Amino acid sequence: MKKNKVSYVLMIMIFLFFGCYEEQKETATKGNLLINIDESIAPVMKDVVLDFEKTYVDAKIGKEVVSSREAIANLINEKVGLILISRELNEEERETFDRFGVKIYSYKIAMDGLVVMVNKENTLRQIDLEDLRNIITGKIDNWRQVKSSTISGKIQVFGEDRNSGSYVYMKKNLLKERDYNKSFYPCSTSTQVIDMVSKYPGSIGWVGLSWKPSENKSIRILEVAAYDSTSIVQNYFEPHQAHIHRRYYPLCRNLYVYSRDEGSRKVNAGLVAYLTHEGQKIILNKGLVPAVYPVRLIQFSN
Repeated sequence: MKKNKVSYVLMIMIFLFFGCYEEQKETATKGNLLINIDESIAPVMKDVVLDFEKTYVDAKIGKEVVSSREAIANLINEKVGLILISRELNEEERETFDRFGVKIYSYKIAMDGLVVMVNKENTLRQIDLEDLRNIITGKIDNWRQVKSSTISGKIQVFGEDRNSGSYVYMKKNLLKERDYNKSFYPCSTSTQVIDMVSKYPGSIGWVGLSWKPSENKSIRILEVAAYDSTSIVQNYFEPHQAHIHRRYYPLCRNLYVYSRDEGSRKVNAGLVAYLTHEGQKIILNKGLVPAVYPVRLIQFSN
């Protein structure tokens, strides 16, 4: 009798142990995950991740806002399981992942644009890529040298520092690997860029579309034009969703999610699935261009 009682108690303990184990088992919508979000796209991407948590209440996502370079380093060093950044990995970074035997998956989740802005006291409303390039490299250092400018004075240039995706984009796509001017002032955040342009009348700067300072009365957002193959200036466009979707706006970039290979039953897999499916509608509603969700363009007649 005593032996049967002990066996019965043992069976209950085993049942409870495995029952708790099953209860705590991680799934694509249940568990904990630490991620890094590129500062230049943080406002929109944080909202998408928060919506994932609201939809799947058993998923707890720790969100750290860092530069794109820091996010990549943290993914390499296994400090985070997933990153959201505003650029592709470069060759050196890919080689580092390969050298350490780290398998990662990447998905394009959206497009945004870099918003070029000047202080409200500057009457300029449009700028072409050639003038913008010359300003950033220092070839143009006074507003009287800029086409359509009605003011003069030294130009002060503000942008995010070399660890940011915005810095890398401008150096690669606009400057064609030429150096920034020595007077370029690197800012640690997009908020700082906006603050500096708001403060200095002779300034110019740029931030990601997620930070578009539409309500800031001290700033004017510029229309931007590209050149065609014959060096003729094309039409000027504002950084609107439709213009970015059609690639009319010339300072467009892709946004990516990079995730470690941790299996389809992990929270990072669930978050990736959400970002590339349900989350696309939120990305659209927040003013960016989703990668796979259909964009409806409305044409207004004059």
